[in-house]
Amino acid sequence: MMILSRRAALAGLVTAASFPAGAIAPRPPRVLFVCRFASVKSATARELMRLRARERGIAVDVRSRGITPVDHLAPAIRQRLVREFGIDPAREPMRKLRQTDLDRADTVVLFDQLPSDLHEVGTLDWTDQPSMLDQFDASMAYLDAHIAALLDRLVKPPA
Repeated sequence: MMILSRRAALAGLVTAASFPAGAIAPRPPRVLFVCRFASVKSATARELMRLRARERGIAVDVRSRGITPVDHLAPAIRQRLVREFGIDPAREPMRKLRQTDLDRADTVVLFDQLPSDLHEVGTLDWTDQPSMLDQFDASMAYLDAHIAALLDRLVKPPA
């Protein structure tokens, strides 16, 4: 059984009330985070965005993929993310990026460049994120600020 916070439940009621009876509510925006290995940056961003969206009562479909999935998540980093942020990047299995993932997403955030056989227009470039291993605090501050801005954009898209 899923338990919703009061804020999330109220957001759902407000959303439902804003559509006429029988109308279909729009689907949540689909965000895809892509990094080289799918185990650290994109997976951490996925979980942090889910947390921040939940805190703000924003519905969003968030996924992560890797260009060449390999488990590079250091146990100390994982423990710190769980302890300090309540998120676990290893919550979902790593998945290899495919063109269908890119085609399905409304917003694609890149932590690494795409291989030449994959194509995406309108991506967000977050390749300048500091290393989580060497600069954990700066890296998480970067992610938090960029995710907050992305959530703001999803709530109020540019005109």
